[in-house]
Amino acid sequence: MPFGASQDAIYQAYVSVAAQALPATYEATETIQGLETYRYAIRQEDVPYAAADPATGLPMVADVEVIAWVEPSTGAAVDAIDIETISAVSPTGAKFVRFTADMSYTDATVTALITDAKDNKARLDLFGTTFPWIFLILGLVAGAVVLYRARSEGDTA
Repeated sequence: MPFGASQDAIYQAYVSVAAQALPATYEATETIQGLETYRYAIRQEDVPYAAADPATGLPMVADVEVIAWVEPSTGAAVDAIDIETISAVSPTGAKFVRFTADMSYTDATVTALITDAKDNKARLDLFGTTFPWIFLILGLVAGAVVLYRARSEGDTA
């Protein structure tokens, strides 16, 4: 997801089993290990699959469910579940499952990603909020010094 992920936007995310980008929509705000995240989901059925079933020659489709928890400021994914099923489809429309994958991050991976996201969010907040105020204040002080010196030199002339 991009920096400043939105609850209103629909993002396109590439899904390899579908060999294309599919729409990821916001579902909820959830807190994971003290970090506020946005939950996005891709849920698509009957996405045409590039190859025919090698055993029967029937066309195949993919059913995709991807759920990602994203830190909204950085756009970093901190957890995900990816369930993909590839099925052959008979002329009557019946599906015959050929492959199913059910993948998710380990707890250790989620903890590491959350730690990274918290650190990166703090850096982004520093550059996005604190530094601009510091530079504004320094600019105002520098401007005041320049004006003071200009007046002082004008008084002595």
